[in-house]
Amino acid sequence: MASAKTDDRVVRVHAIGGPDVLRIDRIPVLPPGPGEVGIQVHAIGLNRADVMFRRNTYIEKPVLPSRLGFEAVGTVTALGEGVEGFCIGQRVSVVPGAPLGAHGVCADWVNVPVARVISCPEGLSDVQAAALWMSYGTPYGALIEVCRIGKGQVVLITAANSTVGLAAIQIVRAAGAIPICTVLTESLRRPVVEAGAEAVIVMESEDLARGLAAAAPNGLDAAFDAVGGPHVADIAEATRPRGTIVIHGALSNEPTPFPLKRKRDVAALCGEA
Repeated sequence: MASAKTDDRVVRVHAIGGPDVLRIDRIPVLPPGPGEVGIQVHAIGLNRADVMFRRNTYIEKPVLPSRLGFEAVGTVTALGEGVEGFCIGQRVSVVPGAPLGAHGVCADWVNVPVARVISCPEGLSDVQAAALWMSYGTPYGALIEVCRIGKGQVVLITAANSTVGLAAIQIVRAAGAIPICTVLTESLRRPVVEAGAEAVIVMESEDLARGLAAAAPNGLDAAFDAVGGPHVADIAEATRPRGTIVIHGALSNEPTPFPLKRKRDVAALCGEA
């Protein structure tokens, strides 16, 4: 990969705000550094994290002007010093985890740490593979690796109509557990039921606490919450002793309580309840 090219497009954030702060810049392509893989990008995934990043509400803060973009599919064009296991021309996926500001993949070319690069799965188009890892990696890590859900357990999935929520339903069903879901509007109920939800609570017309009492009368074993905010107290109230609540999003603009003392003596948030 030549480092003298000056016409490669990179989407960068130039100010904090809405989509209008994004610009397509043309900057040189540099050779990958030690431990990095140079990739020509064919497709990218768009995530809520990218939106939060440019709004400066994400855990990683942009240093302007900043790159962005977590997921991509492309072809290996160069290997940095010490990189093994990949070859020039190989089709690969970039998975989330690398710092957005330095390795954001919204570009024609990108250099990515080798730890964030994997061989692209066969049978998937570039677009399908580019949108895979955040959607499935987030609930898999939370539900399987953290909550360790198992057969017959009851799991709450909030905002279940999102790509992450729909993936979570599949993962819960694959583990033999029972997904109880929330959606915002009635129009979103059917696709979530078709995806495998055992019960659906519509937040604009139903009370969450009552809905959970009806759908999970013996309590929740785990909760995978994309919303945060005051409803976390209701979720904690409905969670069995030693259940687990994982909050992975912040759709609510209201403060999220730490429900230390409830009727069920919840001991910790994002831990044992």
